[in-house]
Amino acid sequence: KDMLYVSGYFGKDNLGLKELFDLDWGNATGTIRWNHIVSERLFSNTSLILSKYNYEVGIERGGSDFLLTSSIQDFSLKQEFQYFPTSAHKIRFGLQTTGHVILPGAVSGESISNQELQHRYSLENGFYITDDWKITSRWSVTAGLRLSTFTVFGPGDFYELDVNGTILDTISVSRGEVVKNYVVPEPRLSAAYQLTESSS
Repeated sequence: KDMLYVSGYFGKDNLGLKELFDLDWGNATGTIRWNHIVSERLFSNTSLILSKYNYEVGIERGGSDFLLTSSIQDFSLKQEFQYFPTSAHKIRFGLQTTGHVILPGAVSGESISNQELQHRYSLENGFYITDDWKITSRWSVTAGLRLSTFTVFGPGDFYELDVNGTILDTISVSRGEVVKNYVVPEPRLSAAYQLTESSS
């Protein structure tokens, strides 16, 4: 009744010109997925996903060497259930939450003081339910609703801008404090008609 999957990917590209210029970027991701048969009609899929993307640009110019770096780290948990009440319906429902940690940029070097832009933290959530309904041998309908949320957290300095992009005010936010929250419902509806065995 249970299956466990573990997968990973690691890739890195290096581009450079002798010892004058370096451009490196790469991805690393790992997934643990657990599939569980709850009953003959209900199945569970649980996934834990970790990923990181980063890039580095290095310039070497005799005494004025510097390195520019940036990265995005994501931590995701996804729980989905598949329910088959009848042979005509396949209902999927669940949630996914992803935490984002972004380093927009950091500069270091021999002849300059190390500088780092503020990290940005956010949480993205999705709650959804979808029904794939096979009405007849030729007609099928998919209907569903997803509720998406996106929340930006501190710590950090955030700016209030006017329509021209001029800074009107600076707001300092402490760790864990909510800066902005977005909630968006996303209804879905599609229909398909099978014309032949190879077209619809």
